[in-house]
Amino acid sequence: MVVQGDDPSRLPFRAALYPYGTYFALGATIFLVFFQGYTAFLNPFSVDDFIINYILLPVFVMLVVGYKIWNKTKIVKLEEMDIWTGRRVAVIDETETGKEHGWLAKLKDIIIG
Repeated sequence: MVVQGDDPSRLPFRAALYPYGTYFALGATIFLVFFQGYTAFLNPFSVDDFIINYILLPVFVMLVVGYKIWNKTKIVKLEEMDIWTGRRVAVIDETETGKEHGWLAKLKDIIIG
């Protein structure tokens, strides 16, 4: 959205910890993927453990590449993505116009609903 000059606050929903929660989740995922099988590197090195722990990485890449080749899809550039077409227009409910907007009210809405 930022690449196209749009403001992310126009979206009907945005994650509570955006964008830092996204960065944390990406870092945690990378950390867990690469360090889940650290025992394969302990003395002595075990090829069997290494393959068992990390076989899904190349399988995942092969599945994604295979999907792209089989369905002949292309990677869409950020500048060319269309996220607004076909989107329903948000209708503001009259009962929600008097809703509280403080951080405590937002926290209550997240927890209670």
